[in-house]
Amino acid sequence: MIEFWRNESTLSFDPDAKASTQITEVLDKVKATKMGKGAEALVNFLRIMSLYLDPRQEPSMASDRLLLQEYTLKTNVIDIRFIIRGMEKQILGAIVGGGIRLWIVWEDESIKAELSAYYHRLVCTNGMIRKTETAGWFEAQSLEEWVKQVENGLPSVMSCISAGLDTFYRSARIRLGILVPVIPVILEYMDVQQPYRKLITDSFDAEPGDTLWHLVNAFSRAANLVMKASGVPPDEADQKRIQLQRASVNICEKVLEDFEQGKSIFEIAENIKKITE
Repeated sequence: MIEFWRNESTLSFDPDAKASTQITEVLDKVKATKMGKGAEALVNFLRIMSLYLDPRQEPSMASDRLLLQEYTLKTNVIDIRFIIRGMEKQILGAIVGGGIRLWIVWEDESIKAELSAYYHRLVCTNGMIRKTETAGWFEAQSLEEWVKQVENGLPSVMSCISAGLDTFYRSARIRLGILVPVIPVILEYMDVQQPYRKLITDSFDAEPGDTLWHLVNAFSRAANLVMKASGVPPDEADQKRIQLQRASVNICEKVLEDFEQGKSIFEIAENIKKITE
């Protein structure tokens, strides 16, 4: 059983969006598919987030600041992404929302999960994922331990969201110039196959500029298109999509670091080729 849900419009970023209703609907679906421990883990996460975002409020199923962006449900896996209202930044005329991606997989005796920073450019339906090493992967043998793990990891993820938004803002000032022809070489080095390679180059051609920010958006927008690529099995499409979304942030951070260290354009081109998941 695999079910995808994507918010293909900017509705969930509207101040009047019924985010709590959407989240409740997801929980109902999770419970209906007998995802017992997964549903309980998700409810606990939502309550912790609610208390973290609104400490003066009673913890509830979801904070009004927590907006559901999309989710994927499998037999014993929940992959869900939220945007946090109030954690956004304007970059080159577009609003970029910051939030959290939660990946949960459970078995009879344990819950495994990963918390990551998640970003979404509100003018289109693409997202980016930034690994949060200090939170990252964790495993809990009980729901009580799960709660402690989430509470301990959440502050570092929230800090990571802000740091990532700042990185994107700085990347918008970096013109790629003669690095543009190197992009196919980067994709080849990363072993990005067709049709994904063409999706990325076409996406970059469609971007309204040639900055580092536009390049990382091309990666993440192509990742969204992978979901719609004909003949791609859902599991493979989802895996490729996540890979490209993470590559977007990885390339952005590494290339930006090189530029800010004053490395030559040729050194940067060489280093880009080495950037891979």
